[in-house]
Amino acid sequence: MEPFQDPIAIKEYRRKLGFQNCKVTLPVSVVYAKCDRQEREELWEAMMDLANQQDLPWIIGGDFNVIVSDEEKQGGLPVSSNETLDFSTCIQSCGLIDVGFTGSKFTWWNRRTEEDCIFTRLDRIFVNQQVLDIMPSTAHHTFIEVVKENWTVDFCGNPFYVFHHKLKKLKRALVQWSRNTYGNIFQQIATIEDTIKVKELQFENNASRENRMLLHQA
Repeated sequence: MEPFQDPIAIKEYRRKLGFQNCKVTLPVSVVYAKCDRQEREELWEAMMDLANQQDLPWIIGGDFNVIVSDEEKQGGLPVSSNETLDFSTCIQSCGLIDVGFTGSKFTWWNRRTEEDCIFTRLDRIFVNQQVLDIMPSTAHHTFIEVVKENWTVDFCGNPFYVFHHKLKKLKRALVQWSRNTYGNIFQQIATIEDTIKVKELQFENNASRENRMLLHQA
């Protein structure tokens, strides 16, 4: 998780966010937290430092290896209130908001049964208020409609063959849906990479303030 340190880049990013029809790239932090409480505290401190250093839109998600309440765990040893308090304090200090979930609230299972079975929610995604200001909704309702329309077959047969056929049919439909919704993201990435290379060369040849701004913007 690297903070935004260049004030020129920050100013330009804010300016771009002022346009309603502007496509923006949001900073994303991916987390895979340690099992040890003390090592996780280092992560909480890093998150709070990063939140305090910038006020740009921020998305952070992954496996935090801790829960926020007893309701997010079923089975196993009692939840440590100190660990949940550390995590909750970090979330509040960073101004983060849980985007929620659909389906089961548990994201991890120890693959055991009966009295040895443990369910818990270790994975989640947070955003700050700045993300919600520019993206009030992160759900794509058309995605669900595409799944419903294509998760059907007009024949009977071996259940495994039917399931395989459904997956292939849905895959084709989702590829087309993705292109219509987001465009060719691979081509977009390649174009951006080419743009960055050009800006890097421009900055190397002329290390001006303007070229630095253009490089950070790219």
